Amino acid sequence: VVPNALGGTNNPLYDLYRAQGGPDVPCVLRPTFYAEGQALPDAEQGPFQDTATAVGAAIATAGIAAQLGAPDSSVADATALLADQPWYTMTTAFLALALDAPVDRLSTLDVWNDLQFAINPDGSPTDKVNPSGMGNFAAQFAEGLDIRLGTPVTALDLTAADQITVMTDQGPLTARAVIVTAPMTVLAAGKITFTPDLPTAYQQAFADLPFGLVDKLGIAFSSDIFCATPANTVITRRLDADLSAFAMALARLADQPMMNLFFADDLARELEAGGEAAQEAFAREFLTDTYGADAAKAIERTIIHPWGTDPWAMGSYSAARVGKVGARATLAQSIDNRLYFAGEAVSTNAHSSLHGAFLTGQSAARQIADRYATTLH
Repeated sequence: VVPNALGGTNNPLYDLYRAQGGPDVPCVLRPTFYAEGQALPDAEQGPFQDTATAVGAAIATAGIAAQLGAPDSSVADATALLADQPWYTMTTAFLALALDAPVDRLSTLDVWNDLQFAINPDGSPTDKVNPSGMGNFAAQFAEGLDIRLGTPVTALDLTAADQITVMTDQGPLTARAVIVTAPMTVLAAGKITFTPDLPTAYQQAFADLPFGLVDKLGIAFSSDIFCATPANTVITRRLDADLSAFAMALARLADQPMMNLFFADDLARELEAGGEAAQEAFAREFLTDTYGADAAKAIERTIIHPWGTDPWAMGSYSAARVGKVGARATLAQSIDNRLYFAGEAVSTNAHSSLHGAFLTGQSAARQIADRYATTLH
């Protein structure tokens, strides 16, 4: 969920980042309770950590069973025996924020397919912060390529046997093969039309991989408010709250006076609708609870991309419906060896992640290159 972090043991982007000289900066994404700029004592952290561990174990048990052929279930059902435990509400809100859907709509199989690669056998963190910023890191992949920004695609015509016509707001272009990386929400809404219609299985796959909403508010401070907080610490309030109030933050981001504040679902929609004033008011409330009123006064500027109201995103990332994890594998198959889909939603084991998008894009591009290797030369 943290765009500034490269996560997972199956992440080739982290290997590339390290090969380019990037420092190894581990980050533990499970939140720590903070108040008045200090981590609360272990006695106050412990019950939440215990419940989070128990919920994780229940998901692993049900997820492995589903991988072996047992029926899929929701995370809510898989963890139902823990529902009366202290901090279950916040634990499941944290999961819902991280995986982009409330737990009654999260597929346990889908969650475990991803989480199994977020665990190192030695217990060390698998998430690593990129201090230079993920945008700077990703920009290198565009070097030397003919990329047209601000050019929405509205239709793809596959009628001709030897070419695909791609319609944009700046006119048509043709290609022998196309990789579609548009979000599932955009495709399900019919914002890009296909002629002839796509096979029913693909249309259903779009619907079975809906996007939720997670927003990140970037905050820069006029002074260092973080006291003794270690760099890249994930913090939250000691509040056993559901998604309507739960938020967490990556504090002292990259060892700078910066923070990323995350919130999801209806709270994110409410704050998007309220605009900058509502977002900053919520940030001040969160900061007052975790670092005190003076920290809230030190906000210098904020920035957010409202994914929910972005017409070409319509959400953040995908979460498979219960029993519908196979939709990802469906989209990983090309249509007539010329129409391909890629993006985090197409990845079975790295969905909701940058490297999932990278790996599926590489796979599609490699298939096209192999198919046209003789004619490309």
